[in-house]
Amino acid sequence: MSSGGIISMRSFRIPVLTATVALLGGLLAPVQAAVADDPASDAAVHLVGTLVVIQAEESPTPVTPPQAATGAAATLGAHVILADGASVPIEGGLIPADAASGAPVDVVAAPSAEVLADAGVVASGTVAADSAEGQLIVEAAVVADDPLTVVAGEIGDVDTQAAATAHTIDVAVVSDGSTEPSASTDYVTSVVAKAGAFWTEQSASLVPAITLTTIKRYSSTKGCGTEDSTLALWDEAAKKFGHAGGMDDYLVAGTKHLVVISPASCARTFNGLGSVGDGIGNGGVVWAAFDGGDGSGDELTLAHEIGHNFSLDHANVQQCTYPESDAKVVGASYGSSSCVENPYADLYDVMGMSFVVNDGTRVHGNDNTPALNAISKVRLGLISAADAPVLTATVPTTADYTLNGASAQSGRRALNIVDPISKERYVVEYRNAQGRDAGALYARFVNPPAGWNMSSMGPGVRILKAGPGGTSSVVIPDAVSATSRRLAFVAGHSFTSRTGGLKITVSSLTTSVATVTVVITPPALAFAGTKPPTIVGNRQVGLTLTATSGSDWTPTPTTLAYKWMRNGAAISGATSVSYTPVAADAGTFTTVAVTAARTDYPNKTWTSTTTIKTVADTAFAGEKLPIVTGTRAAGKTLTVAPGDGWTPTPTSYTYQWYRGSAAIAGATESSYTQRPDDIGAIVTASVTAVKAGITSRSYRSATAATTTGAFSGSAVPTIVGEPFVTRTLTAKPSAAWVPAPTSYGYQWYRNGTAIAKATARTHVVVIADKGAKLSVRVTAMKTGVTSRAGVSAATATIASLKSFTGTALPTISGTRKVGSTLTAKAGSNWAPTTTGTTYKYAWYRGTTTISGATAKTYKQVAADAGAVVRVKVTAVRYGYASKSGTSTSTAAKTVK
Repeated sequence: MSSGGIISMRSFRIPVLTATVALLGGLLAPVQAAVADDPASDAAVHLVGTLVVIQAEESPTPVTPPQAATGAAATLGAHVILADGASVPIEGGLIPADAASGAPVDVVAAPSAEVLADAGVVASGTVAADSAEGQLIVEAAVVADDPLTVVAGEIGDVDTQAAATAHTIDVAVVSDGSTEPSASTDYVTSVVAKAGAFWTEQSASLVPAITLTTIKRYSSTKGCGTEDSTLALWDEAAKKFGHAGGMDDYLVAGTKHLVVISPASCARTFNGLGSVGDGIGNGGVVWAAFDGGDGSGDELTLAHEIGHNFSLDHANVQQCTYPESDAKVVGASYGSSSCVENPYADLYDVMGMSFVVNDGTRVHGNDNTPALNAISKVRLGLISAADAPVLTATVPTTADYTLNGASAQSGRRALNIVDPISKERYVVEYRNAQGRDAGALYARFVNPPAGWNMSSMGPGVRILKAGPGGTSSVVIPDAVSATSRRLAFVAGHSFTSRTGGLKITVSSLTTSVATVTVVITPPALAFAGTKPPTIVGNRQVGLTLTATSGSDWTPTPTTLAYKWMRNGAAISGATSVSYTPVAADAGTFTTVAVTAARTDYPNKTWTSTTTIKTVADTAFAGEKLPIVTGTRAAGKTLTVAPGDGWTPTPTSYTYQWYRGSAAIAGATESSYTQRPDDIGAIVTASVTAVKAGITSRSYRSATAATTTGAFSGSAVPTIVGEPFVTRTLTAKPSAAWVPAPTSYGYQWYRNGTAIAKATARTHVVVIADKGAKLSVRVTAMKTGVTSRAGVSAATATIASLKSFTGTALPTISGTRKVGSTLTAKAGSNWAPTTTGTTYKYAWYRGTTTISGATAKTYKQVAADAGAVVRVKVTAVRYGYASKSGTSTSTAAKTVK
């Protein structure tokens, strides 16, 4: 995945059980944005900065059990960080699902009508974000939590990080001006050391160390506990550590991490955030609200967020409606409507939610952060193939395996099993509550209270797979009933994959190892081969026909059975390898079905095909098709020769050439010179044998390669559209090419230089195009035809759209009475209004559009009685951003 950092959130402390729940979405890969649908307003803001994507999620309340709360739907939010550090929320379908945090952004984004109204400005066209109007619009969008919609522009690429070495952490301990004590230096040092030791151990020293460099302490007025305040805190802290580029420097700076620690009271909606990188070679940014206590919760929070820096998504639970237990993953979702992914609910893993238990004396958590799950180790390359072997099978296979505990540092600790039918991978691990897992709450907290809606836990074998999208891990519970689920399988329990191709049974468990039996059952054996049987001999009454099996049948059948057919119906008694047609076969299609048999294989039947009918003994016999010779290219001559073996010998032949299935007019000789219209088509010939007293018979030559050649005719395309920023230009291919192309390729140019990724028929004019001239190269394509390209004339120099002036609202004249006609007029001070300005109209009954009412005038109907009839007028002019305004809503109501 691309580097950068999606931001992940975790939830705040709740009584008795504390959930630290993280939020994560797909890491975004930069792509050029396309043009959006028509925005609600022509006003837009030009944003240049850095992309940061945040996922927000509803947090659990103090009375909601944590696993139930994790079902809340995540919401993706994107921000542009401007050069001055301001954060601008954006949205829209033009932000690709795989765009990456840390990417450079140059986009045009439009506010909603409500934001524009709140801003108190009358804007038309595109304004800079740092202009007076732009600042007011951005502020209104932030206050209203109503993002600007991206309508055009570009999101750049983010470089991939190098492999990891030692990591460093800069820590900022930030107070918010309250009297609440901040985390002490000793406490912070201890938590960082424990989190670093965790990752060094779990990475098999591929992360050799995570070293605390400096702790800075200061008070901040940036606030805390919200997405916007966290972004501001990161940027502020980065600059205090000497990074003029702010938080962006940590997103792309190799193995440097920035951790901002706020007081516990800041955990109002979440208590941890972290950027998501590419792997163990990435640094990143982390925010956490440390709550003290025995340190276990803060240790897991920090280790979790560093896991996000290392590219890990969350450890979730796959939960299906009983008796279903395993769901098919289709792209970014489950293929079964009865299965859901319970986010962060894998309580065994650092990437799940952390929790603490009040035992009546004190609140405590895991003694140590539990081991990283096996599927994450496999994904990050932290475990060898010997210690996590891949198991596959092409024949039914049963084998026993022993597994060391997940916290062990050597030996086989996982199985990476491929389902022989679906090809999905299942990773098996053993959690034995030993080593790092000793004192883990999953072992001490086996059966949560029923009201908390949590799966049972405890030591045992776990089955994991990749979640939808491929970045998260999910554990598959042992669902023994509709109300009983356990996150680990105990001795005597089995898991069967949804296809039935894989079964895993826990044979025994000790404190050190688990023994499992793996049964892999590939699909049943079957014959392969697509070539049908063939018939040797002439299809004529009285002559013997012989069946031969297809040349690609595998494996070789042990026995073959035959069934001869007349027009698809079995011929009684015709069940041997040979058959002699009788009078009843004349004029029908004679075919044969051949059935293959072999031990352990189900029988398979293939049927021959033919386009030649069996003839009577008074007709020509022979089945060798005519042969066409010559080069298949426009302007070249083809010649057809009758096939050998026709009996009796014909005295003459007639000919007809075909282009595909259509006869070519006038092409009735034995030779034919190919034409431009033949390019891309298959040319064949039909030969008819003639002899007195014998029924004539026609044969068609076999299919062949298409006729080749190059396109002819004018190749110069044209460009349709206005040469202004935010407008869409469309390439129009030449209509004179022969033959007609079946597809086209496009490449847009800026002053003669190809524009990266601009390979669609349309091109949205972006800021970078301003001052240049654009052209497009169109390449015509068709199978069998040599491609040909043409370049359009250049556009006029690209400029920015001008803006209409004037703030007056449109007005309506006429009597507001049913049956009377109203007339719309644009705002009195709108300009320009000279020749070239046109208007569009949309009439409204209150706030509801009146269907079909798009003329300058409107005749009121009975449905208008009691309502205020309004009109929206849009001014349109070449080179100008359109301007819209709606007449006042306080006008008189229509009367009967």
